Amino acid sequence: MKRLLVVIFCLFASVAWADRKVIVTLKTPTDTGSARIAQIRSAQRGAVRALAGTTFTIHRTYTQLPLIAVEVDDAGLTRLHASPDVEAVTEDGQFFVPPEPPRSFLRGLLPQLTQALPVVGADKAHAQGIDGKGWSVAIVDTGLELSHPAFANRIIGEGCFVHDGQCPDGTNSMQGPGAGASCIGSSSCFHGTHVAGIAAGQSGAVTGIAKGAGIVAVNVFTVSAGGGASAFFSDIIAAHEWLATQTNLKIASINMSLGTNARQENPCDSVASFIPVKAAIDLALAANIGVVAASGNGSSQNGVASPGCLSNVIATGCSDNNDGICSFSNEGPAMEIRAPGLNILSANLGGGTRRASGTSMSTPFVAGAHALVRQTFPTIGPPASIRTLLKFQGTDVQGRPRLWVGDLTGSQPPDPNDPIPPDPNQPQCPDCPPSCADADGDGEVDATDRCPNTPPGEAVDDAGCSRAQWCRTITPATWRTRGDCRALDFLNDEPRNAKDCKVIRRGFFDPRPSECVPR
Repeated sequence: MKRLLVVIFCLFASVAWADRKVIVTLKTPTDTGSARIAQIRSAQRGAVRALAGTTFTIHRTYTQLPLIAVEVDDAGLTRLHASPDVEAVTEDGQFFVPPEPPRSFLRGLLPQLTQALPVVGADKAHAQGIDGKGWSVAIVDTGLELSHPAFANRIIGEGCFVHDGQCPDGTNSMQGPGAGASCIGSSSCFHGTHVAGIAAGQSGAVTGIAKGAGIVAVNVFTVSAGGGASAFFSDIIAAHEWLATQTNLKIASINMSLGTNARQENPCDSVASFIPVKAAIDLALAANIGVVAASGNGSSQNGVASPGCLSNVIATGCSDNNDGICSFSNEGPAMEIRAPGLNILSANLGGGTRRASGTSMSTPFVAGAHALVRQTFPTIGPPASIRTLLKFQGTDVQGRPRLWVGDLTGSQPPDPNDPIPPDPNQPQCPDCPPSCADADGDGEVDATDRCPNTPPGEAVDDAGCSRAQWCRTITPATWRTRGDCRALDFLNDEPRNAKDCKVIRRGFFDPRPSECVPR
């Protein structure tokens, strides 16, 4: 039996890592500061020593993270697993540009970027001088058409982190002028230019939500011989590590309109191959940079694409200019906020414009909004505060907030902990009379006030609601402050992940609102 298990493991390893590109997670350093860096370097050297006598290529080493990215043979893989310096070995996976929805669905739908700005209140913000000035947005994508008029005098930083020596200078890593240039040889190479126009472009028909912000152009996409384009996890990690050190660029957010083809349930923090990516994103967050990613275009009601499924990322879904839900938008529990993403006109390669649709187009609205918030509230605090504020300020659309930045004025940001006042015209239980709250007339609203329609023997909350009645009081308008209804705990008598209720979400062509109902 033991021998059989060894054979199965070897077969799995050869299938899972056919090209043997792996990310090696080293033992967690115990020191801080310069001593921590020394520990990381020592562990990296130890892992490399373990590969002596095997065929291997070091693709990347990292300064702040206890990782290395290597290409190894089967013997090297075995050596790494046995090394005392190594914590784990995972596949160096790949992110892709999410495929666009079918053109047949989009025909006749022609919202433009300038028409989408009022939907999120950007026109109101711009009229008040709130346009992201003094901050920047990092576009981690396929690179940009650096000479595009929409980016004139706007690109303040550039980086390239790709495989196969495809940076403009022929290396795998490049920073400085020219490094953020668009990839070449793939139909996906327009993508970063289009996304950057939505986030912070400004020229003619292209007016981004943060039109006054700077742009940090980062290319992470390697183009294959067949014309495909993908971003290796190891290159994404390198980009985040570099961006976290660029404090002089005042980066408000990182935009990642990319993802895996597979959809993940929330959260996916414990998926082995995503753990190094999450660590790199945590590094950016620690540098006060928010991270926004696309939920993906797979029409899933249960999952979202990685990295959007990670808990430290703001996963963004797609809505149209009339607050309809894009049928292709992944709507899993990890999707936190919506923004326009249907047939958006933005910058294109060659200096012109083009239309594109997808959660890729929704994501830069939210990334750009970070720059607006930072400009308005310079002392707002860590990215988590902006995340909460944007969700709280959002307009409810079928149980999730749709981005709204039209009310970002004031000396202090609104407190997202302020409770939503109850509607005096609505009974606390949907199938009870208004007097249900104090059914026994003792002047107290408590568990003795049973609603007349509560089934005998069922527990009730302090408003007299049974579990079934209570779930139905959780309207979409309150989900954004109380959490997704499927995570709510009736009577607070169970573990935090209790699920008393479930969400019935409506489709794109169903005008009825989503509902929170008993599970």
